[in-house]
Amino acid sequence: MDSIIKEKNLNIFYKRRENLDSTRIELNCAFDKYLLTFATGALYLTILYFNSNKTANSKIYLYLGCILLLITIILTLLSLSLSSKAFEREIQITDSQINALQDEKKLPDLYNPWNSVISVLNILSIPSFCIGLSFLTFFYLINF
Repeated sequence: MDSIIKEKNLNIFYKRRENLDSTRIELNCAFDKYLLTFATGALYLTILYFNSNKTANSKIYLYLGCILLLITIILTLLSLSLSSKAFEREIQITDSQINALQDEKKLPDLYNPWNSVISVLNILSIPSFCIGLSFLTFFYLINF
């Protein structure tokens, strides 16, 4: 009876491992990618506009908007970079769970610190993007 339960648990861990691998691939096409695309696009359009119209009013909004978009880009790139580390750690955790179950040992530490770091980066990048875009919108409204 115990071997049947053990086999079912192993199958659950194997399926979870497969799911983590597929999620890692999907992650590269998710939120961070779109945020990075929008932030770089907005920054590019702003630089293009500024180069064609150097006599703009209230440039402080332009500068603040650009700085915040640059911060968004940096935070998003860090988040993308650390996401692979987070998934590597999740795979290690799952492998340890599989090994512990096979050897009938105590389950290992299941904490993944990279998830917390990525969450903080995402929490910081969203307001940075929104506020930066708001400054640029205000700048464009003043100058049109």
